[in-house]
Amino acid sequence: MTELDYILQNFDERFRRFKGRRIALYPGEYLDAITRRFDSDYHFYRVLEPEASEAPKDAELVILTDRRREGEPDYNAIRESCEKQGTPLFDILGVDMIETRRELIEQEHVTIPQWKEMLAEYDVVSLSMTNVAADYIATKGRWVLRRRFLILYHWLKSQGKTVLFLWENKEQIDSLIREGIAVEGSALEGVDSGPFFLQLLESYPGKRIIHIGRDVLRDGIIPREYGFDSRLLRYFVFQFKVSTAADDADYHVDRNQLLEAIDQHDVISFDVFDTLIKRTVLNPNDVFEMVEEQTGVSGFAEARSHIQKVSPRLTLDEMYDWLKENCKYDDQTIETLRRTELQTETDVIFPRRSMTEVFEHAKSRNKTIALVSDMYLDPAFMRDLLEKNGITGYQTLIISNEFRVFKHEGLFEELRELRKNGESVLHVGDNYFSDYMSAQKFGLDAFYVPSGLETAKKNGYAEIFERNLNLTERKILGLGVAFGFDDPFAPNDDLRIANMIVAPLVVGYLLWAIGELKGKGYDYFLFSSRDGWMPQDVYDRLQRRFPEELPPSKYFYLNRRAALLTVMDNFKLLNYFFTLPFKNDPPRQLRQLFRIPEEKLLPYGGESSKDYYFMHEQTIREEAEQYRENYRNYLAREGLQGKKCAIMDFVSEGNAQMMLDKNIIKMDGYYVGLPNHVSKYDENIRYFLDNDLMSFDTLMKIEGYFTSPEPSLDYVGDGGTIVLAEEVRSRKVMDRIQKIHEYARQYFDAFFDRLYRDGRSVETMDKELFFNLCASINLYDVDNFYYDDMIKQAMPTGT
Repeated sequence: MTELDYILQNFDERFRRFKGRRIALYPGEYLDAITRRFDSDYHFYRVLEPEASEAPKDAELVILTDRRREGEPDYNAIRESCEKQGTPLFDILGVDMIETRRELIEQEHVTIPQWKEMLAEYDVVSLSMTNVAADYIATKGRWVLRRRFLILYHWLKSQGKTVLFLWENKEQIDSLIREGIAVEGSALEGVDSGPFFLQLLESYPGKRIIHIGRDVLRDGIIPREYGFDSRLLRYFVFQFKVSTAADDADYHVDRNQLLEAIDQHDVISFDVFDTLIKRTVLNPNDVFEMVEEQTGVSGFAEARSHIQKVSPRLTLDEMYDWLKENCKYDDQTIETLRRTELQTETDVIFPRRSMTEVFEHAKSRNKTIALVSDMYLDPAFMRDLLEKNGITGYQTLIISNEFRVFKHEGLFEELRELRKNGESVLHVGDNYFSDYMSAQKFGLDAFYVPSGLETAKKNGYAEIFERNLNLTERKILGLGVAFGFDDPFAPNDDLRIANMIVAPLVVGYLLWAIGELKGKGYDYFLFSSRDGWMPQDVYDRLQRRFPEELPPSKYFYLNRRAALLTVMDNFKLLNYFFTLPFKNDPPRQLRQLFRIPEEKLLPYGGESSKDYYFMHEQTIREEAEQYRENYRNYLAREGLQGKKCAIMDFVSEGNAQMMLDKNIIKMDGYYVGLPNHVSKYDENIRYFLDNDLMSFDTLMKIEGYFTSPEPSLDYVGDGGTIVLAEEVRSRKVMDRIQKIHEYARQYFDAFFDRLYRDGRSVETMDKELFFNLCASINLYDVDNFYYDDMIKQAMPTGT
């Protein structure tokens, strides 16, 4: 059966209820066939012109007679006009395009257990490969299967379900084959998904079928045309592709080329903001919001931004005269606002190290150096700001508000006056129009050096900056850009990982955590080894600032292995551990997992793990009680017995905490992330990123950067002494972790010393933003530092 046969066969059944109403057909490849077959019964009242983009206002129903895609302007225009007019819009197979689309895009996140419950009733599960089963990872140059998909796939197969794949790229099939998944007869090309679903309909008559995908039309609406259920994977995916198109040649800055250009010119001019110095906020207007935040003067940011936009040639004093007159601020308020703005401007400014080195190169060559800026700040303040950031030794400072003209309007004429006897001038700046094109327009040579923000956009972060961000989020991102993308000349993956991923994640988590901790009467906030080592240092800064509101911290030695020893006599809790790689070697299992001494092991005669375990039940009970006593001694030594405690962990389902809950200490957990293969086991654990806002594989890559410089905990010994395991990480890995920590500390210093003012009120942050930042780890070819403490087996660490 062809698609047209299927459409004609079903058209009357699906539209019969609309006979007699005024129906408009939007033209497409099936228009002629529909009108030939059904016009005598339906008397279609009007056919739209092909170029028409809006539904006629007198239509009672609009039917699309062609496949339309979400990104096509004509389809979007038709849908939007129908929604506005209240006109029903259907596709040619009878699916309500407006209501179905709304239902699909409003679907909530579904956890792995919820997926399993939902899919249990279906016979056939069809999956789109793109961004559902697999993601394209640019750094690896291939499609990689998602962990979430693999969990679902193996469960579906264990339930006897038929699983089919809708693929668009042959390399997606290769990713299935690499995982040992049989694809013959299961993987169908889906460039045009209509025939794919028609094939499903004919191949599985009478079966309950559901399709899972991400595209509203292809994966959500079209399956329903054939009578199938559909579900969108509401799971935000970072766009892994890095934008470095061939026509972006100006982005690829060659440092040596710039230095050579400086050597060949007599006068060197530098732009100031985003070239020699940088703000640690995402947008310049964020300074105005910070002033309003600090002073409490409501409406200041909007008014200040307004006058800046409509009268940019005014000096700062003139702008404040306008604010006084139009906003009715008194003299004291004006003085407070002005002083706070200048102090805030000072606080958010850092030197752009990569470019101050270039500036120093020009000085070392005895060049005449000028600084040229389109700026409202007065010269004296600018000179002081530059000096504080180590920029001295230039001959002149040319600012637009002194001359009432911008660079593109003629400010460069002032620069030309510096030339003597035909000397050559080179201007260096970050704005392609104002600094590069305009300088050339006025007869100067120019060199374009993109700002940190532009560099970040061209390295895969553009989509993040388009989100609707609040001030706290813009501070976090702006600082990451300023420090992570300082250097436009060469990539530095560790610098970017530290400033765009690790440090923002720590800050985001802790700002969330302190909001959760306040008012709950905790005696201590415990930071579990080893993931809590770096966050504890940052938290202590906050706790010292707000000691009355936040509990003190302690570094707490805990991991699954040590906690397991305290409950190893509770067989019901051990199912997970009997699935570890040495499950077929019960003596090794008892030695390595439970630390049962060799001399206490009975001869092994081929018994199962369970039987061999119960042969040692008395020994295991005695050893478990000893480890419980050891842990209690550790708590007593740390002053934690009888205390109300919260605990931080990175990515965990809470097994270690749950084990200590049984016999040692009850705590409330505040974790960074919940693995996306589990559901929450206990209501006393909360997560910054839950299992629908994280990728286990992604956060495992990041977790290694949180780890402490000491080895993992092995067990708690006699008297509560801490016994560490043998270090398995290489010197190379440790050096890299240390470097990441050093970069992150610079971020923390800047954020909490200059940007973060008030610990009593924290804006609600978009957790999906932080997931997106975490996902950007996949932009980099990184080592996986993850080490499983349970089996003492280092994971591959790459080159």
